[in-house]
Amino acid sequence: MPSVPAKNCSRGGRVVVADSAHPAQSKSGIQTIGVGEDQISVVHKVLDAIVEARHVRANVYTESELSFAEENDTPEIEAYRG
Repeated sequence: MPSVPAKNCSRGGRVVVADSAHPAQSKSGIQTIGVGEDQISVVHKVLDAIVEARHVRANVYTESELSFAEENDTPEIEAYRG
């Protein structure tokens, strides 16, 4: 997974881990990085990096649609919600 240089991070910055099906963000200041890994692995790596960075605080948000996904349609969704 590529790393983002610290100079690109600013106070109040956001990190969004989104599936490739998520609409592309186009506002200025948004940097999109394709990582070529599955979303769960990326989420774990991002959360691990946040834990290691003492100056960063995490607020985790998920899409409201996540509550409607069912295990038989979306294998392992319960683990993702956890």
